[in-house]
Amino acid sequence: MVAQTTNIPFPNDVLAQLEPRAKQFGMDVPTYLLFLARVETRGHDREFVRAAKFAFSKFPETLRKLSQ
Repeated sequence: MVAQTTNIPFPNDVLAQLEPRAKQFGMDVPTYLLFLARVETRGHDREFVRAAKFAFSKFPETLRKLSQ
């Protein structure tokens, strides 16, 4: 299945705030936004988010490949 994508314009100041947060998780901004959306819609608790942050910071390439 091919995922459809949508381009969403963001003000530069918003992207400047998102980029460091995304990097903390070992993600680029689009992946980080998708992650946040999934966390929000699925209602994951703080422990899950902390665990995901740890895993992405320690093993970013492995997890990125698995998510593809």
